[in-house]
Amino acid sequence: MNLTITGRHIDVTDAIRNSANERFKRLNDRFDVISQKLTFEKVRHEFHLHAEYETNHGVMIANVENTDLYKGIHEVTDKLERQLKKAKPSASRSHEKAADKIVAEPEALDEEASM
Repeated sequence: MNLTITGRHIDVTDAIRNSANERFKRLNDRFDVISQKLTFEKVRHEFHLHAEYETNHGVMIANVENTDLYKGIHEVTDKLERQLKKAKPSASRSHEKAADKIVAEPEALDEEASM
């Protein structure tokens, strides 16, 4: 999936684009992605980064303010990764609970049949 990068009050250089693509690629290898957006703007001496990452588990949003743009890109992807790790296991846990119920039902039927 392509990463949409938008810069406000700053030009998006190849180095910025490559750094962001590299970091988001790590997330794409681990999680199923539907869409991904990164917006950053320069406000006085700081960069404000806003990232949206949409997966099957929902939309994850992360905001970071940092004086270094590249450190900000790392921070925002780290925040997204933490959010995705929290969201992904909860979905798999609900599937495990449903599977336990399905496995438990045939045992109950066997007990009723033997009576």
